[in-house]
Amino acid sequence: MKIAIDIGHAHGTGSCVNGLDEHTIATRVAEQLFAELTKLGHSVQVIDFPDASNSSDLSRTIELANRVGFDVGLSLHCDCASHSAARGAHVCYYRRYHGQSFTDSASGKVLAECIAAQLCPFMPGRANAIQARPDKSRQLSGLAILSQTYMPWVLIELGFLSNEQDARILKDSPHILARLIAKGIDNYLN
Repeated sequence: MKIAIDIGHAHGTGSCVNGLDEHTIATRVAEQLFAELTKLGHSVQVIDFPDASNSSDLSRTIELANRVGFDVGLSLHCDCASHSAARGAHVCYYRRYHGQSFTDSASGKVLAECIAAQLCPFMPGRANAIQARPDKSRQLSGLAILSQTYMPWVLIELGFLSNEQDARILKDSPHILARLIAKGIDNYLN
């Protein structure tokens, strides 16, 4: 399978707290995830435009993903909150609205569930391990990477840089996070 790993923000455009930078953490996890997925026999490409603006990074990522035609894709991010108690990982997938009703990306939702089943018990704290985006009932906006890519795509919030426990894991254990995400992707593909 052809898998895209997107570093979710260009350098210096994401969260930066507790001495940690979102781009650096996502890059470390992506490097480990690349190795894990390659060992499993997948063709993997890391997408990163580190010197671009955030909007340019996003549009270039979407254009490349659609041109190459990956089987699945994922974007790696880190959260930040004003209160340090917020913690935990979650995985987002795409939801399309039709007036008052909606249709979830069936494959995106299953991919999110498979990854969250592995990652979220290790990075607990979220009330919802998976989230549809947008979700009008919870006032969650849509995410362009989910709505504008042609293949199943998920956005993974690895944890909170603003939480001391999460920050320590994000800094010291990117290999564990990568192994859990790879297992979730492999479960989805098999």
